[in-house]
Amino acid sequence: MIVLAIFSIIAGIVLQQGSSLSTTVELDNASKNIDLKIRTAKARSIGAVNDKNYGIHFESSKVVIFDGTGAYVDGAAGNEVFDLPGHVQINSIALNGGAADIVFDRLTGNTASFGSIGLISTKDASKTKTIFINANGQNSFSSFNTSTGSAIANARHTHFNLDWDIAGSSQLILKWYDASNNLILNKSIDAAGYFNAGNTEFHWQNTINESGINQKISIDSWLDASNYAVLCVIRHNTENDRLEIYFDTEKIATYTNSSGVITITPGVSVSLMEEL
Repeated sequence: MIVLAIFSIIAGIVLQQGSSLSTTVELDNASKNIDLKIRTAKARSIGAVNDKNYGIHFESSKVVIFDGTGAYVDGAAGNEVFDLPGHVQINSIALNGGAADIVFDRLTGNTASFGSIGLISTKDASKTKTIFINANGQNSFSSFNTSTGSAIANARHTHFNLDWDIAGSSQLILKWYDASNNLILNKSIDAAGYFNAGNTEFHWQNTINESGINQKISIDSWLDASNYAVLCVIRHNTENDRLEIYFDTEKIATYTNSSGVITITPGVSVSLMEEL
């Protein structure tokens, strides 16, 4: 009888631990699937797949990718539904404006419905997950912290958030320097020709020969939820160093090279810099 009692206790502990592990795995898998759906909707919006932008609709038991060119319609033909596992629910939807949907802007991937989505296990209420989405449409399982503006090393695809709108700028200026810090190339681009009709987006790219090496650079900008500019700078060649980027007299970034490591330092007008 003593042996049976001990066996029963051990079996109970094992079953309890197994159930707890199963609950954790179920919650983790559900949250990762939702995270993937969010990223999918954003990627399709940036790529303007089928000439559309896309959104995510949240309910307690399901997540739906939908055509973001219009409002969410339950049961619409193009909807892609992900049903949550039976023991996982969305228990909080805290999005800007009180919406239950996140719609990503076409080409930029921005969203006005930033915030967080909370999940909970119905088996064990102590087990929860939270997905955060910021105004740039980025999602994460941790909250977003404002950058202190420190330099980023070897970032070849970087976002610069500005506390101002570049729409009034007349010139995009690129400056390259040689090893002794002497200017070797100063390229001024008339910015007006690269804004859209409403001056809310800026798109420029070109290949520039610097010191005999072709340097391909893309600079794109859009307005965030606060109507401030977000710049996306993509360098397509590892030789893109010793470079400064300005809009008129406002320095956006300085690229420097030390022992083969390219480091980006933001200008004083940059409030946040992120490597992608």
